[in-house]
Amino acid sequence: MLELLQQQYADDPSGSITLAGTIIAQAHAEHDPGTRAYASLYLGLAQCFTAQYDSAMESLETAHTYFTEQADPAGIMLSLNALGGLYLESDHIDHALHCFFQLEDLALKKNDLDRLTAAYINLGILYSRTGMVAKAEIYLEKGAQAVTLTGNRQHLGTLHAARAICSHAAEEYDQALVHLDQAYHLLRELEQVMIPEILVHKSEILLAQKHYSEAQEHARDALLLAESLSLHRISIRTHFALGTIFNAAGDLHQAITYHRSSLQQARTCTITSCIMQNIRELIDLYSRIGDDHMAVGLVRELWELEDRDVSSYQAGIIEHTETLQRLKSAETERDLLKRRSKHLEANYRTMHELSELMHDIVSIVDFDLALDTIGQRIGTLITADTFSIFSIDHTSDMLIPRYSIREGRQIEPETIVIEESCTRCARDGKLIHTDREPEEAIPGIRSRPMSTLCVPLVSRGETIGVCSLQAFGTHAYTAHDRDIVVTLCGFIAVSMANHHINEELRTKNTNLLEQQMTLKQALNDLHTAHNRIETLAMYDALTGLPNRYLLERRLEEILHLASRNSSLFGICFIDLDNFKALNDTYGHAAGDRALSACAERITGVVRKSDLVARYGGDEFIGVFSDIKSPEDLKLIADKIIRELLTPFDCGDRAFSLGASIGISIYPEDGLSPEVLIQRADTALYQAKARGKGCVQFYRT
Repeated sequence: MLELLQQQYADDPSGSITLAGTIIAQAHAEHDPGTRAYASLYLGLAQCFTAQYDSAMESLETAHTYFTEQADPAGIMLSLNALGGLYLESDHIDHALHCFFQLEDLALKKNDLDRLTAAYINLGILYSRTGMVAKAEIYLEKGAQAVTLTGNRQHLGTLHAARAICSHAAEEYDQALVHLDQAYHLLRELEQVMIPEILVHKSEILLAQKHYSEAQEHARDALLLAESLSLHRISIRTHFALGTIFNAAGDLHQAITYHRSSLQQARTCTITSCIMQNIRELIDLYSRIGDDHMAVGLVRELWELEDRDVSSYQAGIIEHTETLQRLKSAETERDLLKRRSKHLEANYRTMHELSELMHDIVSIVDFDLALDTIGQRIGTLITADTFSIFSIDHTSDMLIPRYSIREGRQIEPETIVIEESCTRCARDGKLIHTDREPEEAIPGIRSRPMSTLCVPLVSRGETIGVCSLQAFGTHAYTAHDRDIVVTLCGFIAVSMANHHINEELRTKNTNLLEQQMTLKQALNDLHTAHNRIETLAMYDALTGLPNRYLLERRLEEILHLASRNSSLFGICFIDLDNFKALNDTYGHAAGDRALSACAERITGVVRKSDLVARYGGDEFIGVFSDIKSPEDLKLIADKIIRELLTPFDCGDRAFSLGASIGISIYPEDGLSPEVLIQRADTALYQAKARGKGCVQFYRT
């Protein structure tokens, strides 16, 4: 059954979901965890292709748990590779990096070149997508070397696809197309389902080169294949690519169609990153065609998604994860050294003290305190008339004194003399042991050391410091002494490396906090800008009154309520009588002040529940609900005219404006906002014809 599932998954990933579910149910009934684990793995892989990410995550984690419980290294590596790919697709970069590092370590331990190749290729893709091209090239080169040894053609095709991603990230488009062509021919020969993904990637590169027709052709081919195989994830990406191509080619409406399709599929699959990418493109497209209503709606949706652009600190997350991996490796080294110390403990009584000391070293977080502990207890393990620790500054390749004791007393670092043997040990990374013949003591002159040991402090294959011990008198260091010192230095190196890593972590954490604060400020700025845009879209910038757009929206609501309650409401179309004369005489600044003052006077004489809007120029519209009779509107209009007749202060003289008002009444004069406003405007012209300062109801 598993062979049949594997074959069906290779031929039709989406079609293998039902078979996988059947096998899982049967394996569960038969208490067969091995079969259930592999069936869950293939189920998760198939769900990845159909963009069912939540279900895929559950299936793959179930498979990984079963493989771990059964101590099945091959299964563990398969599930780690699949989980890492899913995390990468879902933009969980740190989780993906952790999975691929685990896969690399386990593949190295088991000497599994195929899984090691997969780890290297995936790490190359991860670093390419995050813009870290140099690191990506290192891992892809390792992958190429592994493929040379295995001869795996599927991995060779995947490697070419990964190198195309890397070249694309480096903007080496021609090289990327070469790799994609090689990947296409290899994977097509093997009938792999990656073909649509290669085609859509090729269309993206052709788009970057502005070859729009070729890009469109490849994208359409990719879409046909993806839809025929029910590969929803690739279908989403292809619709997005087609939208981008038509946008670049200037066909904005076609671009909107494809981006809306990609957005709808991404919503169905709940792929947040794809949803936000499409919304950003659609906001720009709707703004360019003048559909501000759709654009504003999408801006709100984007805000509600709490869009956080993690790309600005994604590199920090990767470095943080890599540092934790190094720390884990350092802990592994510590464990290996502990096992070695236990082996020595069976042969030498001093090993007990050494073991306790090494435990103290790795347990103390403060490296300087750890060095004090070593200095106080080194004499119980070995003769050490002088004991010194140096770290290496890799910027200048110089030794930096960190700690030194001489005859039981600590000396200041700046007074330490760096011996030539220490410099040579740091340069070559090899232990140096020198002895000399005993010499007759000369009164008043300190003799030279009888024996010297210089041991490199090595962590993860890199020399990070030097430990130096000297014995005066007649003692010469033995092989047993060298074993003790080498073992001790291993733990000192671990402690020093941990110190460096902790310092890096502290620095990176500080940087991440600063980036988070920057992001928070950016989000606050975006929120402020959003509110500002909303205000500008609905309110008049000069008077602060609702503008024509908001007036029409609220008028629809008032009309709906009046219709439901069978009530009256009226519209007053207000036009300032002498505004042009004021504007021509005193200038636009005075005119603006007068308009603002008129807005304040009008709103000051009406009820808070009434709606007053600036319709344009020197025209205002008032909407008055819950009126008992038309006479109520006449009283309100007269009150407004009297208020506007009060002179305005225009510097050296006062200027009186006044106003004329046309009135329409719902439902008598119309049943829609447009008709009511138009008829109020007609009444206004009738009022103007009678003379300034008049109020006129609409008459046919």
